[in-house]
Amino acid sequence: MALATLRTIAGTLFFIVGGTYLGAYLLWQTGTAEPFGAWWLAIMDLPFIAMGLLYGALSLHLSVRNPEKPSHIQAWIIGFFAAALFLLAATLNYWEVLGLPLAY
Repeated sequence: MALATLRTIAGTLFFIVGGTYLGAYLLWQTGTAEPFGAWWLAIMDLPFIAMGLLYGALSLHLSVRNPEKPSHIQAWIIGFFAAALFLLAATLNYWEVLGLPLAY
């Protein structure tokens, strides 16, 4: 049951980080705490995506696995696609820093 515990932790962190992300967006939009809101939005996007992908991948794995006949291939495929989505998000986040061409 270690995967179920990890899923619960990831889900809790997803909702906590998501709530602070929403609060920072509201602070940024209203101009109440503009530097803090913009800073929080800039640094917490990848952890928010990571927690969402971890929670989603673990939920998918736990819902489709067969406890009587575990499949490691299935876990690897789900993990591969979750990692690929995170890598895509990180690449898009750091597109200009990586020096990749911009489309004008």
